Amino acid sequence: MSKRSTRQKRAIEQVLLAARGPLSAQQIQEKASEISPGLSLATVYRVVREGAEAGTLSTVCLDDKVTRYEDRHRHHHHHFLCEDCDEVFDITIPCEMLAHRVPEGYSVTRHEITLYGHCAECA
Repeated sequence: MSKRSTRQKRAIEQVLLAARGPLSAQQIQEKASEISPGLSLATVYRVVREGAEAGTLSTVCLDDKVTRYEDRHRHHHHHFLCEDCDEVFDITIPCEMLAHRVPEGYSVTRHEITLYGHCAECA
């Protein structure tokens, strides 16, 4: 995110750092408004766009076509999308075994794994 720090930007950063997974702009606005009342959705979009352009935020796009944002410096992880409440949670899957499944002569440059189902609250 940009170098200038405002109360609203700090609230957005706090929400993203505390999140259990990537958040949509609407989710960020709802949670950050508890810290910084009056925070507009336009401000959230501006801050996350700046963060994505600066490389401090990653965008996460899953099959539901909702763009979500997360801190770029999180450890390597994958995602679980609840098909009922649309919450996305970070999950850790050991990926070393996948490299052995690639056909001979191929090389993996990146990967993404998303599991879909129902979270504990919706199950």
